[in-house]
Amino acid sequence: MYDAVAWYLAAINVEEVWASGITGAGVTVLISDDGVDASHPDLAKLSVADSCDHYLNAAATDSHGTHCAALAVGSSNDHCGVGVAYGASLASCRTLGESDVHDNPTAFAKGDVNSNSWGEDSCIIDAAGQDALKAGVADGRGGKGIVYVFAAGNEYTGNGNTNFEGYLNSRYVMTVGAV
Repeated sequence: MYDAVAWYLAAINVEEVWASGITGAGVTVLISDDGVDASHPDLAKLSVADSCDHYLNAAATDSHGTHCAALAVGSSNDHCGVGVAYGASLASCRTLGESDVHDNPTAFAKGDVNSNSWGEDSCIIDAAGQDALKAGVADGRGGKGIVYVFAAGNEYTGNGNTNFEGYLNSRYVMTVGAV
């Protein structure tokens, strides 16, 4: 369907998943990054009410959050491509750049799926971060638990080894990578 611009979708067999009716509908994916550009045509569904930043119409510091959002939940509107869960709702928390995840622990308290594609320059999680993840898994989504996803590959810059990055090794997150 989107082979020309999103060849990777066939590689993960997502079209078969979509054909079974699974599109992300009813799920809110929160992108915790450097912000999401709400004017992007594939991301017009950004919910300000479900977000925890005030930068939704400003250009992100390097557009990383916008790219992550498009890959995850970009609308199926034949504009730029389509996200894996194109039927999902979108929210944003700016945790990089002008803010920091440690300054904004509420970023971990939102969304059904909380997507984090950033690395930490520490091999431990501070107490506030650990407590926020634990509370989200235990109590988020009305007691169902928030699903935390972290990208491997943005890890601890001290030695570049994902094994030493605190968030990636937390029992409360799923770490994903690409081949």
